[in-house]
Amino acid sequence: MSKVYLLVSVALFLGYLSVSAQNDKALAINMEKRPVVRVSEVGNSWEFLSGFRESFSDEEMRNTEHFLGNKVGCMLQCMKEAYFRKEEVVPGDPQTRTVLLKPEIYKSVVAIEKYLKKCVKEKTLERAQAEQDFTHVLQVALAAVDTEQTESFENELQKNKKDQSNLICLFKRVKVKSIY
Repeated sequence: MSKVYLLVSVALFLGYLSVSAQNDKALAINMEKRPVVRVSEVGNSWEFLSGFRESFSDEEMRNTEHFLGNKVGCMLQCMKEAYFRKEEVVPGDPQTRTVLLKPEIYKSVVAIEKYLKKCVKEKTLERAQAEQDFTHVLQVALAAVDTEQTESFENELQKNKKDQSNLICLFKRVKVKSIY
């Protein structure tokens, strides 16, 4: 009977090692696809490096509509794809769970979008200015998703989450540099 327990224990241990190795390999593959990004914080401003492409095809522009223009719609779609990841619950099981990366930044972008829509509708802000502000917000959000050290920026967003105009000012204090 003890031999059976020993064999079962060894089999479970080997199975665990196999699954662990597969997860490490999957993690390594995912990390290879992401660009290396750094952040530098100077005073109360931040600098993020971005690997995001700025141009979209005509087909992409035609397929997205947004109240601030098709380019903003394309950027918003790219942001949604970048912030939501599907992960396997158990390796080999077809069930997946959806994980939201950097929820403070994502929620802030959604709040700013609603605020700008309301301002444009009430004519307290010109559409061109709203488009310019929201484009910068989306550029920062797309740069921040692949940046590891965004805790101080996220903490500031958390502190100002009730005031969307302050959120816009925080996003304006972020400088985005392209890695290309």
